[in-house]
Amino acid sequence: MALSESLNFYRRYIRYWLTAVDAHSLHFPFIFRFYVEVIAGKSDNTIYKKINKLRAALANDQRVIQVNDLGAGSRVSNVDQRTIAQIFKSATSDAKLSMLLYRIGKYIGARNILELGTSLGVTTEYLALIESTANIYTIEGSEEIQKVAKDHLNSHNNVVSYLGDIDVLLPQILSQMPFVDLAYIDANHTFEATLEYFKQIMAKRIPSTVIVVGDIHWSDGMEKAWAELKSFDEVTLSLDLFECGLLFFMPAKYKQDYVTRF
Repeated sequence: MALSESLNFYRRYIRYWLTAVDAHSLHFPFIFRFYVEVIAGKSDNTIYKKINKLRAALANDQRVIQVNDLGAGSRVSNVDQRTIAQIFKSATSDAKLSMLLYRIGKYIGARNILELGTSLGVTTEYLALIESTANIYTIEGSEEIQKVAKDHLNSHNNVVSYLGDIDVLLPQILSQMPFVDLAYIDANHTFEATLEYFKQIMAKRIPSTVIVVGDIHWSDGMEKAWAELKSFDEVTLSLDLFECGLLFFMPAKYKQDYVTRF
């Protein structure tokens, strides 16, 4: 990441830190309960033992693979060949965010889960733990990265992994899904792509659907996309956690928008 980009990123974080609130400022019952139980909630770490071992293994894996990046690129490297450890460091959601996705899925009883951007499949592992009967659909654009992910994801009967361009695959996958109740958009971090993915997924929403958008402060384009997403009439509640943004569609008298601590 260039120096100017790094400075802008830290400025965005400082702005977030100065405006973020906790449970004491959330007065509506649903938002208060969701914050306490899900955002600030704790997970039973014993269920993540296998994933923790996987994270450690990938973080130290020095195998070099060919990367076909169809999105906006890596924060730290734009070379075609990288070690698995480098990919893990730059493109894998941290454990805190992955556990949050697990808690969201548990809270809403997610049954049809969509992940845009499998990467090494670590976050997919958390999604697969939500419910053994839930269906997880995940898309990765790089063949060599997908191979690494499938080495461990193949042990889950509820995960279907797709290889290719999201722009091509997403309409096909959504046509097979009765609805989407949890979606994680963590690929192609551009304004145009993020909005397009959101619109397509939103067409398959139900009242309890939650769409999680990763890296909403990654760039000016992603911040612009986040502002646009919040403005959709169908979005009744948005939560900015800095690392990601949460969008809700449940019936409400008026829109609510919060920046919350995470």
